[in-house]
Amino acid sequence: MKNTLIILGVVASQLVFSVKAQQSETFNKWSVGASLGVHDGQAPNSMYTRIHQIHHYGINARYMMNNRVGLMVDFGYDFMDGYGSGDRNVHYLRSSIQGVVNAGEILKFHTFSKRLGLLIHGGAGSSTMLVKKEYRDVPIPGDPNFTGVDKMMNFIFGARPQFKLTEKVSLNADLSFIFHHNQDYQFDMLNRNFNSAIDGYFLNLSVGASLYLGKAEKHLDWQYDDFDSELSMYEEKLKMLEDKMKDDDMDGVPNYLDAEPNSMSGAKVNARGVTEKPSDASLDSDGDGVPDMFDLCPNDKGTFGGSGCPDTDGDGVYDNVDKCKNEFGTAAMKGCPENDNGSDVFEIMNNSLKTINFQTGKFQLTEQSFKILDEVVGLMKKEPTYKLSIAGHTDNVGNADANVKLSNERAKTVKDYLLSQGIKSNRFIAIGFGSARPVATNNTPEGKFENRRVEFALVR
Repeated sequence: MKNTLIILGVVASQLVFSVKAQQSETFNKWSVGASLGVHDGQAPNSMYTRIHQIHHYGINARYMMNNRVGLMVDFGYDFMDGYGSGDRNVHYLRSSIQGVVNAGEILKFHTFSKRLGLLIHGGAGSSTMLVKKEYRDVPIPGDPNFTGVDKMMNFIFGARPQFKLTEKVSLNADLSFIFHHNQDYQFDMLNRNFNSAIDGYFLNLSVGASLYLGKAEKHLDWQYDDFDSELSMYEEKLKMLEDKMKDDDMDGVPNYLDAEPNSMSGAKVNARGVTEKPSDASLDSDGDGVPDMFDLCPNDKGTFGGSGCPDTDGDGVYDNVDKCKNEFGTAAMKGCPENDNGSDVFEIMNNSLKTINFQTGKFQLTEQSFKILDEVVGLMKKEPTYKLSIAGHTDNVGNADANVKLSNERAKTVKDYLLSQGIKSNRFIAIGFGSARPVATNNTPEGKFENRRVEFALVR
């Protein structure tokens, strides 16, 4: 389920990205246009319109923000020349800012024609009606303050079918409905207008052409979001990914990564889905619970604390470092009994009592570690002038910062034990060096074991 949701998220983001990418600078966005036509149905008006005459002219500039919506600024001129007005005709000027919707793209015109389109537009602006200058001083009945000029606010809504002639030019027809607010006079400017808030209206029917501006090959008017085919493509990809994510043998490794797609049920497999065979990772030759790859004494049954090595003579020094495996000795003498040759105790301890070893990544003391530490405690109590340096070390497994922290923990563990046995803190110092001071190679388990240590140095 989680994988399916991730895949669906990727598919959705790809759909959005593809649309954004297609509508970037790969398409032109600007166009300019011109039109001419007729007007009719104006009201209030007392004269008839000469609809058979070309009395409407318009220009426009349009910017498409994407292939569905845009903005348009347009200007129109209509000559209100009607029967019964004599030469007292009216000039009508209009400007507006309009929003544009590419309905042809939304309605998928491209599924049956690549050349037909449809724009729906609407907005608002200002309009002015005026008569000839010589009539502006002639009052009309009921209005002694007549100036021959009427200013008002216009609202316009229209539809514009388009035909793409070339990638740079399209032909169009336009039917627009225009109505006014605060129109003081009728369209013939012969009488006052006493209507309600919507004071007047008329229709424009025109034909024209648009010129597409820009360096790109195509304009956004003719860019289509073919979501059906894209969705089908992504559905196929989703099915393919789902098939890949199947895990027929239920081993936790999906089919497309599974090098062994028919693993037995319950089998332990690796990251490639291959059943793990008995190997050094699980083999324990001496049966002591320590796998051979970590066992420093793979043929001798030992203990976990001794990394698989036994302590034959029970002196706390494991056989892998015990120089006298069958004689009870001390750590200071590396498992051999102390001799009475008169050697200085300081020299013996400083040169021989060197290390306490640890398991990988651990800093807890083992039972054998306490035997060595008790020898150190005994020496420190016997020689109250001696001081002790405690240095913690690690092998090279892990990063440097973690190893420094681990070595400090190992040194601190030893220090805390000495404090618990009554050795004053001013008689020793504890510090960790991480893996910076190995005493053996880190390329073998034996070498790593020797490097995981705490060393002592005596000072008189």
